[in-house]
Amino acid sequence: MKCPCCLTELERGEDKRLQTLDEHVCRPNDEVCFKAAFHCPNSECNAHKDKIVWNQDGERYGMLENAKWIDDNDGPIPSISRQLNVECYKHDEDYELCRIFGWLFEIKFHYSANKNGDILKRWRKLQIVRPDHTVYISGPHMLKFSVGQIFRSWRALGKNPDADFHKRELKSNINVFHKDEWWRKVSRVFAHVAMWHRGIEYELN
Repeated sequence: MKCPCCLTELERGEDKRLQTLDEHVCRPNDEVCFKAAFHCPNSECNAHKDKIVWNQDGERYGMLENAKWIDDNDGPIPSISRQLNVECYKHDEDYELCRIFGWLFEIKFHYSANKNGDILKRWRKLQIVRPDHTVYISGPHMLKFSVGQIFRSWRALGKNPDADFHKRELKSNINVFHKDEWWRKVSRVFAHVAMWHRGIEYELN
């Protein structure tokens, strides 16, 4: 991997306790294990001066004072982090279309990139934000997502009838109220059928 500041080949230094984003989200209370730590050996590089290190996936650790990244991307070249910085976190081309009665209509750009951070594909989508600052997703899209989730749980239970996680996934679609959106009510029917077919007992709240 090369330094995203000066393109010098990174060197592996002393292993450090580096918590990954996945560990921070999924296992925040676990002890952080030692991992390979990479640094820029170029003493003239600002990343070296800032004592920045990266793990083997390219996640950065350290406070920035002087470092300026190539293409504003702090992921080493090449690395999965550099790719994800483009595909997940690049928003500099997004723009607002209009606001109507508190509803925000904006254009969001999406990208497909490689591990060098090169954009391979670029497309745009309309995003609507409600007055309560939550993203609006249409009923048909939500129904597609919900039914897909139910189908995956139904299929998983066919392979492992004792999979508690997938039982909970199905049961979460059962208890809805009369004021819920129409797609939730339709999903409830699919969940009933899936649970009946797998012989899962449940009670309505």
